[in-house]
Amino acid sequence: MFEEDDFTGLFDNVNEFKAAVRAVVKDEVDKTVQGELKDFFVLLARGGDPVPGPDDQHFKDSHRGLDTRLDDIYRLLARGSSTARSTRPARTSETPTAPGQAPGGDRRPAARIDPAPLGPRALACGRSRREAFMPRFGPDISHHQKTVNLTRAKPHVDFVFLKATDGIVIDGAMFVDQTFKPRWQQLAELGIPRGAYHYARPNSSPATQAAHFISVVRQNEFRSGDATILDMEDVKASKGMSASDLRAWVKRWVADVRQALDLREVIFYTGIPYWTGRMGDPPRLPTGCIGMVARYHKRGPYVRPLRRPAAWPDPPAIWQFTDGTNGRVTNIPGIGKVDCSEMTETAFDAVFGHEEDDFMALFKNVNEFKAAVRAVVKDEVKDEVDRIYKALARGEIDGQVVATSTHFQDSNRGLSRHIHDEVDRIYRALARGEVDGQVVATSTHFQDSNRHLAKLLEDIAARLPESTPRP
Repeated sequence: MFEEDDFTGLFDNVNEFKAAVRAVVKDEVDKTVQGELKDFFVLLARGGDPVPGPDDQHFKDSHRGLDTRLDDIYRLLARGSSTARSTRPARTSETPTAPGQAPGGDRRPAARIDPAPLGPRALACGRSRREAFMPRFGPDISHHQKTVNLTRAKPHVDFVFLKATDGIVIDGAMFVDQTFKPRWQQLAELGIPRGAYHYARPNSSPATQAAHFISVVRQNEFRSGDATILDMEDVKASKGMSASDLRAWVKRWVADVRQALDLREVIFYTGIPYWTGRMGDPPRLPTGCIGMVARYHKRGPYVRPLRRPAAWPDPPAIWQFTDGTNGRVTNIPGIGKVDCSEMTETAFDAVFGHEEDDFMALFKNVNEFKAAVRAVVKDEVKDEVDRIYKALARGEIDGQVVATSTHFQDSNRGLSRHIHDEVDRIYRALARGEVDGQVVATSTHFQDSNRHLAKLLEDIAARLPESTPRP
């Protein structure tokens, strides 16, 4: 007899619940690919029956598409990087990269930077220590990225930061990024967590710059759950200011923005050289701030010769690991090679206002829980199946497919043959009463079908002009 599971005792918190759902999703995806898609593999991926040999062009296209997909997965799981990483022009501050480092960074294996033990779930998933603690990924973009397709980028990012304002004055007005408004609105429509950043110019009033930033984001419907970022890196605008002056500047800007926008915390962005040099390497991060450190290196944010500042945790809450040229460069579909960051789950919840769900109160019983899991699985399977279909059935890679290609033509020919056969079977069942190839000419069904056909032919004949009798 089936007993209700005590599912509320299975997990300590919502993150464990989400991890369990992800594990179920993975299993269901595997089952779907192995089961439901198995019958279509020969037809779609290999050009039909009989199975073509390894020299067949369709066969080669399929394997090329699969190899590309598997290579992406290998890099992501085995090496902690994927082929999708991101490019904003270089910032004006000291480049947070080790002196002498060549573009692209060190090619040695990624170092495990977090001293905490790796949990059993992370080990089971084959993830690195850093990825287990910094699972969230997203770019920051501005007017420098002129062409951006956020819809295409959505499956590949957990959040997006946009430049909103800059403390520089141009033609008598403080700068506003003209790409901010349309992209900010689209992020809301797509449901992608979003953040707005201000590029600080410490040589002018922090109160004035804060008021400018507040005005711009309010005009664009800044709401609870949106993030704010103070970008503090301009060396030229900091010239002549003491470390205490700079810290006081940050304190005032952050206080004004937190109060006006009712924020719990602001993201404070800088590079290690700026923090340890210009700002005097203080023992604590600014009050009310979560730290976002820029260090473009493949092995981690605190790799020699730049040590970890005492105020910054290991791993940092947010690590910007590439500027699109240096570090672990990522080419994000729809965006390209731009500044990209990783974020811890704790920081993600704090930044975007996600409170710990009382998941035990979400379901009345285990059957409701299972139904919710099935709904999640259905969506995940659909996305995965869609990617596999495009690779196998169309030879499509990164959205590119040529209609004149052998692979595309083979797939369409195979599908047409499949549809023709299916329609033929349906016709025989519906129009002739035929089952398994057997039909009786004297059956009522057969006679009815023929009677209707005869009437149809009579109607057609009646509309035709009368033929002239032959001499």
